[in-house]
Parts: sequence; C-alpha cells; structure tokens
Amino acid sequence: MSLSYANTANKRYVQQSVQDLKDRPNKIERKSVAIQDIVQVMLNELEKIIREVHRAEQLSAMSEEHLLVNELHAPARRNFPRRHVIVHGYL
Repeated sequence: MSLSYANTANKRYVQQSVQDLKDRPNKIERKSVAIQDIVQVMLNELEKIIREVHRAEQLSAMSEEHLLVNELHAPARRNFPRRHVIVHGYL
C-alpha cells in the first residue's frame, strides 16, 4: 500500500510540474502584456509633458515678442528732457 501511495504522490507531483511548465508561457505572456501596457501609459504621459513644456516655451517666446513689439510701438513720452542746442554761426 505504501508503494502505491508513493507512486500516486509521484504521479501527482509530475502532473503538477508538467501543468506548471505548460502554464509558464501564459504567465510570462500576461506579465509581458501588463509591462507593455505600463510602458505605453508612461510614454503617453511623457509625450503629454513634452507637449506642455513645448507649449510653455512657445508662450514664453510669444510674450517676449509681444513685449518687444509693444515697447517699439509705444507712443513717445511727453515729459522727456529736451536738449537745448546752440549752433554758432547760424541765424
């Protein structure tokens, strides 16, 4: 009886080991898909951050351009100091 029990236990162990080996590719594939999903999410977030930084740089450049344009097209100040020039020999 004990020999039969040992054979049965060994048979179950071998069957379980074979089943584990058969399931291993499925587990690896599921983990691979999960990792690919995580990487895709991270890439999407990185692209979003890059777009936001690029947009901020564009706005910064535009605001500098607008400041320069406004300064160049600003009306002359009324109360600027006038220079008095005396020219000799001119009447």
